Amino acid sequence: MSIFRETLAGGDIKKGEYVFYYNEAAQCTKCHAIFEYGGNAGPGLDGVGKRLSKEQILASLVTPSSEYAIGYEVVSITLKDGTSEAGIVMERTKEYVKLKLGKEDIRTISQSEIAKSQSLPSSMLPMGTVLKRKELRDLIAFLENL
Repeated sequence: MSIFRETLAGGDIKKGEYVFYYNEAAQCTKCHAIFEYGGNAGPGLDGVGKRLSKEQILASLVTPSSEYAIGYEVVSITLKDGTSEAGIVMERTKEYVKLKLGKEDIRTISQSEIAKSQSLPSSMLPMGTVLKRKELRDLIAFLENL
């Protein structure tokens, strides 16, 4: 993360908007939407600047598997009885994990039943390898102002 610190200062909101909507390498709108325009494979970004700090936005861009928005983390769980489940985490507490297993199937698993839990990597490419630093800085400025 420290090598991207320079991207937290400045940035051109209009250029960042262009990166979000039109950059062919980043392809943000394939998975993310702003005000209903874009995909839904990733979380919607309306108001992301109010929910996340600049540092958190940067982290989500350069290390997308480090933290997940609720409803977008896919996890594989091995239970103590040897069976396993995989699904989307809908809720996680100290007591249980609630998984969405299919369109309508939801299972709540007690933390005491879990032998091993592993988050599967995000399909989002790390933007630090896709965008130039200036593009990343502009994108952060754009997202921060949503």
